Amino acid sequence: MIKESKLKWTAMVIPQQPKQGVIETKPESTKAFSTDTDMLIHEAMEYNWSLEYRIKLEESIYSLYGTTIFIDYVKKELRVKGMEHSIHFVPFHNLISAKKAE
Repeated sequence: MIKESKLKWTAMVIPQQPKQGVIETKPESTKAFSTDTDMLIHEAMEYNWSLEYRIKLEESIYSLYGTTIFIDYVKKELRVKGMEHSIHFVPFHNLISAKKAE
């Protein structure tokens, strides 16, 4: 005779093993950039200063000179008007530093 047990089955959580050869990286910080850089960018927008932005693109570092037009926190990017009057969209995660242009 088979008896029915009244055990309640629940989902069993099994820890996943990382795949071989995959290097896990730290998740990106929620902070876009340092508060000093943030304050400098806001002051530059207020007083219409030109800034030098250091940007990392595909393992290379570039300098961008221009004025900040808009900080888009939804898309997480800066809009910078360059010296040649073109608009550049700079994602927060590509921004290394900003300083006042001389």
